[in-house]
Amino acid sequence: LMTELLQYRFSGAVASDTSLEGHSFGNLLLAAMTNVTGDFEQAIKETSRVLAIRGLVLPSTVQNVSLMAEMDNGEVVEGETSILSSPHGIRSVYLNPADVRPMDETLEAIRKADAILIGPWSIYTSIVPNLLVHGVAEALAASKALKVYICNVMTQPGETDGYTAEDHLHALEKHLGPGLFAKVVVNLPPPGSSTPPGASWVAPELRPRPHLDVIQGELTSVITPWQHDSEKLAEIIMQLLP
Repeated sequence: LMTELLQYRFSGAVASDTSLEGHSFGNLLLAAMTNVTGDFEQAIKETSRVLAIRGLVLPSTVQNVSLMAEMDNGEVVEGETSILSSPHGIRSVYLNPADVRPMDETLEAIRKADAILIGPWSIYTSIVPNLLVHGVAEALAASKALKVYICNVMTQPGETDGYTAEDHLHALEKHLGPGLFAKVVVNLPPPGSSTPPGASWVAPELRPRPHLDVIQGELTSVITPWQHDSEKLAEIIMQLLP
């Protein structure tokens, strides 16, 4: 329930204040905690403590930065909510300013990692922006850790409409370059399962790439089939670890 709460996005049908429309509760919680503590890094630490999160949560950067997107029609849009509400597809995303600096602790965690798992989450508005922070992608490329991309099971309306697993991986490669991952985990859609309005199953096909293993499995949750079953996914990941 807590996961659903933090991922919840306000819609016009339930938000009395229409300015909340499109925003996730988790992002709003972090914004509020930043105002309370006066510091984004401290806000993450305090939010982790309040929610009793196990492990260490590190942001890619603590600097103020805007997410920009170039749409298929050439238009440039700023901000996640505006990007997702655009009627046009996303061609590419970038950060403004482009030279935003990472946290030293984040780069150190990447260097020390035995395994690095990326995804599942929004390609253009969640995953890629973190990897565009100066030095993060380079640290990932230099790391000797096992690097695994976990592809979404469903398309995201306004962001990845009609995307296949190949489209998801291509979007990462377009921004970060090829050869970053050793493994890709994709879902085999369960037969006969319905999808939420505006979404569709991500087709699992991927074109062959050198030194890339594709792991397929029926990984969706019985209760929420548009999401991964955490136990099924964890079992696969544990089998991949050295």
